[in-house]
Amino acid sequence: MDIVETGMRNTRTPCHTIELVTAFLIVTVGCAERSTTPLTLDSLKVAPLELNPTFSPSVHDYYVACSAGTNSLSVSATASPGALVRLFRPTISAAAPSQNLDVDVLEDQAIVLEVSVADFTDQYWVRCLPHDFPLVNATQYPVEGATLDGWYLMANLSLASGESSFAMAVNARGTPVWYRRVSTIPGAINVEALARNTLSFSQTLGTSFGIDPNEPYELHQLGASQVRYVQAVGAPTDHHDLRLLPNGDTMVIAYPITANVDLTGNGSYGPGAAIADCAIQEVDSTGALVWSWLASQHFDAAKESVAPPLATVNEEGAVEEVVDAFHCNSIDVGGDGNLLVSARHLNPVFLIDKPTGRVVWKLGGVAYNKDGAELIRIQGPPENVFNRQHDARWQANGNVSLFDDHSDGTAPARGVEYAIDLDGGTATLTWQYQGFASSGALGSCRRYSDGHTVVGWGALVGGTGQVLSEVDSAGRDLLDLSFAKGDVSYRGVRVTADLVDLSLLRETAGLP
Repeated sequence: MDIVETGMRNTRTPCHTIELVTAFLIVTVGCAERSTTPLTLDSLKVAPLELNPTFSPSVHDYYVACSAGTNSLSVSATASPGALVRLFRPTISAAAPSQNLDVDVLEDQAIVLEVSVADFTDQYWVRCLPHDFPLVNATQYPVEGATLDGWYLMANLSLASGESSFAMAVNARGTPVWYRRVSTIPGAINVEALARNTLSFSQTLGTSFGIDPNEPYELHQLGASQVRYVQAVGAPTDHHDLRLLPNGDTMVIAYPITANVDLTGNGSYGPGAAIADCAIQEVDSTGALVWSWLASQHFDAAKESVAPPLATVNEEGAVEEVVDAFHCNSIDVGGDGNLLVSARHLNPVFLIDKPTGRVVWKLGGVAYNKDGAELIRIQGPPENVFNRQHDARWQANGNVSLFDDHSDGTAPARGVEYAIDLDGGTATLTWQYQGFASSGALGSCRRYSDGHTVVGWGALVGGTGQVLSEVDSAGRDLLDLSFAKGDVSYRGVRVTADLVDLSLLRETAGLP
């Protein structure tokens, strides 16, 4: 199994050194005609801190676990025969066949070494990770012909002692190449790449759903070093999902409180209940509301909601308990503009006809629907049916994929794909990849053009920090990533170099 390195090696175009705000250790080579001299480091050592991963000439991104304040390090590097190496950050040294230097770095800074032959250059980066950064373990399972390409987006929740929360991009060795600190607890959620060189995430805006009307989603435009903020209109923005539309608008979830709902027949609830409703909104680039949809107008919370829990909100300064009746947690937009939505406390995924707002069909859940939506029945044994799902997505072949939490504990969590037969009103399970236990919440499942699937495990029961697994089209596990101290991540997704530049990830890592 190969890991594709996407650094600045073997380029024929002129190279220019970029002055960065943070310090790094850079190895640079100029860019003219291709040299026949191997352009690598033969050795790299950092003391007294441990270099991670273990040095290899083909690996260009590393980290050391730093302490707060100044970290005084000794850096030794030797270039391959015929090449030169110099320290480019935090200070510049003269190029030589080898270097033995004392370097002082702060948390978030990087040591960047520059290797050169004539005008041809390459870089090796060593990031000084903050003392409270959650380290990531990577386990690879080599399969002949398989390739791991790109970076994995995640964020740590349920913080272990001594850790803070970070939105991050790590490579297949578990090395962070980009991250942003989030000061709130339990932390960052839903890290995605929705546009080229733009990473989005949110702070958790409430224990179960969005309850803070002042907090937005953040879209970090790496090349411009700008942040765009997106909020729902007239209700708290929810942190579960954000979709960017081709026209530049965004789809967001909001949770207005709807009062005086009759929940008679649903457990111990009765008339006059307040519910956390689910609003889906299209918001334009100015923050104006373009389109909206409200779940209580299309679903009967008494008849269709499945064991909804109570949640505490601060509504207009007054703390109250509301029923979390729907719990929408993902939106996907089809080519026709209609919406595929997952609602965890209804137990289905469903299709919204955007022009009318009508629910056309629902996959899973109870047979009744306020709109008269067609119930798509899942074929086969009971274990084919999903429970408390997340991350429903359209596939190119018209199938639907999702993460099945199986939060009822009857079966292990899994990534699944269903073929939908609208004429027959049935769905057939066509693919699945199971974990070792059910997931209490969270999770994701994404299919990629190379046939690989990345399953984000959410909060596995009895788990030890498992974040994601990448499997090939044959269902063979290629990579597992986990948090070393047992944190969990809301989602785990992959992004490749056609969407995010490695150079921008490196340059903007750790910035405020």
